[in-house]
Amino acid sequence: MGRPSKEKENYEKIFEQLYKEKNISGNSELLRKMYTSYYKGKPGVNNDRQGWVSSQAPDLSKKIKGIRSFTDDDKKAIERALDMSWVDIVEPKPEKKKNTDFKLCGIRYAAYKDEERYYQDLAYGYDVDEYNSPLANYDEYGKTIVDYVIEYRSETGLRFLINNGYIDVKRIDLNFAEYTARKCIPKNC
Repeated sequence: MGRPSKEKENYEKIFEQLYKEKNISGNSELLRKMYTSYYKGKPGVNNDRQGWVSSQAPDLSKKIKGIRSFTDDDKKAIERALDMSWVDIVEPKPEKKKNTDFKLCGIRYAAYKDEERYYQDLAYGYDVDEYNSPLANYDEYGKTIVDYVIEYRSETGLRFLINNGYIDVKRIDLNFAEYTARKCIPKNC
């Protein structure tokens, strides 16, 4: 068994602190939240929540202790379960972009993170047609994905929307561009 790196040794204390802050009793409760918020219904995942939790508990314990590494799916599931980004979990006080007081999922979070995988989750991760996906609707604040892409200056988001046919962009001059909503962005934004 390999010795954990110095960076990974801190996970145990970090998770203990998070459990106190989030009022989580321990690894099993975190695993239940991970299952409910991320893994439930995924191909190759046991449909019995308690059975899945029991099978994953030793592995999570080793990951928290730094013996094994967290996978991208683990990180994403923990982010959703704790409503925190992975960076906020492993780095106590990171620098944040403006206006970060929001739930860590959905169109605003995708624009804030500026990573293509979050846009793909919104576009393809729901069992709905393109007109009922999160990209097709306003959020609870009356904003669309385009509003957040502009607010957070999300280049990846803009590229994703253009490349996947969600919007057309027409350059008017060097300082102004006009976009036309296509596919599933609300037309009156």
